[in-house]
Amino acid sequence: MPAVIVGLLFSGIISATMSSADSDLLGAGSIFGNDIYKQYIKKDASDTEVMRITQITMIIVGAFSLIVAMQATSIIDLLMFSFTLRAAGAFFPYVIGHYWKKSSTSGTIASLIVGSVVSVVYERTLIPGLGFFGWEQQPVIPGLVCALAVYLILTLLFPSKRESTSLPPVA
Repeated sequence: MPAVIVGLLFSGIISATMSSADSDLLGAGSIFGNDIYKQYIKKDASDTEVMRITQITMIIVGAFSLIVAMQATSIIDLLMFSFTLRAAGAFFPYVIGHYWKKSSTSGTIASLIVGSVVSVVYERTLIPGLGFFGWEQQPVIPGLVCALAVYLILTLLFPSKRESTSLPPVA
């Protein structure tokens, strides 16, 4: 193909990638700023303060993403790692939370953290013999198992007081 056509094709691919990336960064910043910082850390935060926290979060997430991308050996490995992190901690709270009225915030947050940490340890471990049942090839499996166990235990110990599967009213 002529160089101009190749340039246009690659610029289209890069534009689509950057569009997705900036949406992901904005989503991460907005979720942290509005849903975590303003709700739990500083309830009386002004809009300017929430905007500043959102911007700082976007810079931190962007820098972390750049470091992770530079360490990747292939795009497939990076996509598999991304899937593992997303699926390991969030799958069970998301699915069960739609149906179980006692689902709790403490169980959900602990599941997100434990599932992600276990998956990363299995994915990146340097400890020989840590894997068993062939799970060292699929780090999402032990992450899911641990996330489910933590989610169920903490939800049973600290059940939701709302008794509902709907979202709480916005304050």
